[in-house]
Amino acid sequence: MPDTHNDLYQDIRVDSSEKSALYDDEPASGLHIRYLIIVYGGLFLALLICMPKIWLSSSIYYISRDINKLQTQSDLLKEENKRLQNERESLRYQYLKTQSTTR
Repeated sequence: MPDTHNDLYQDIRVDSSEKSALYDDEPASGLHIRYLIIVYGGLFLALLICMPKIWLSSSIYYISRDINKLQTQSDLLKEENKRLQNERESLRYQYLKTQSTTR
């Protein structure tokens, strides 16, 4: 019996045809470039579909925020207009009252 590990495998010889047969039987490791292109194409297509929706949602949000701000300002101005009309009517009434007493 051989003493060392090298002595065990010293007599084993592998022909080049046997080596190529062994390497041919091994499955290819990794991804093919075709699958990588398909995946990147799918990601680009998904991005191409989603980006307009995101942009539209963002635009709608900012426009509706501006509309809400303008609506609030409009409501405040209407209330101020009512208050000023009431004040004007009150002053007019006081003016007419003072005019009628001075006659």
